[in-house]
Amino acid sequence: QQFVFLSAGSHLMGIHVQDHDISVHPPRLIRKHTSFVFFRVSQFSEFVVDCLDHSQVDPSQICFEIGESAVMADMEHARRFVGVLHGMGCQFGLDDFGRGIGSFASLQDLSIDFLKIDGAYTSDLQDDSLNHQVVSAITRLSKTVGFKVIAEQVEEQEDFDALREVGVDYVQGYYVQRPQKL
Repeated sequence: QQFVFLSAGSHLMGIHVQDHDISVHPPRLIRKHTSFVFFRVSQFSEFVVDCLDHSQVDPSQICFEIGESAVMADMEHARRFVGVLHGMGCQFGLDDFGRGIGSFASLQDLSIDFLKIDGAYTSDLQDDSLNHQVVSAITRLSKTVGFKVIAEQVEEQEDFDALREVGVDYVQGYYVQRPQKL
């Protein structure tokens, strides 16, 4: 995890993301998925703070993604971890939302910027489908508490159009762009 964080930071100044109507991420933003183990190790947050203090990387260009299940398993540690790095300017996303049993009430006190809807819900989005209703509800509630919404695993034009229609802010997936080497 530390090596990946250092590698991403060292490449940050040279990364350019192509523009789209809905983009994969805001330009020049590095997303780092933080595993449950490293998320819970206090030395990792100290390591990140030290790296940011001694580099020219703007913390607002870094977004950590933490899985919903990791947050729900240890909400107090999540608040501390997110609070410290968010206070420095890093952004946070909640990954795989909908996979676990989290609630918006418990997430309101967590300083996250993005909520990423699990890919299990982001396909087959006809108006009357359960997935469409779930994505619409999550998007409305997310906007109410101030989160930007990311839909993952978007692969079809019809799903892209439906996600745009319900107000999703960003999408990830093969429809927009295949993964690229840094």
